[in-house]
Amino acid sequence: MKYWSISYLDHNALGEIYVHHETLSDKEILDAFWVQWFTHMIEAKRPDFELTPENCIDDWCLLYHAERNHWREIKEYYE
Repeated sequence: MKYWSISYLDHNALGEIYVHHETLSDKEILDAFWVQWFTHMIEAKRPDFELTPENCIDDWCLLYHAERNHWREIKEYYE
């Protein structure tokens, strides 16, 4: 399984800004993004584009500037 990490600005309860880091698996990305992405791609009528989970994850990574988290994958392998 592959893991992807993103970072974004967030606010705490006091209104202070901080950088939030999150790591998601392929499955978590597809659970959250697949239906919306698939629907959008059908509506866009892109016959030249394959509607695959891999392309969905690629688009998610581009949208959120995600980077592959190899360290998490190694950790998962040894657990």
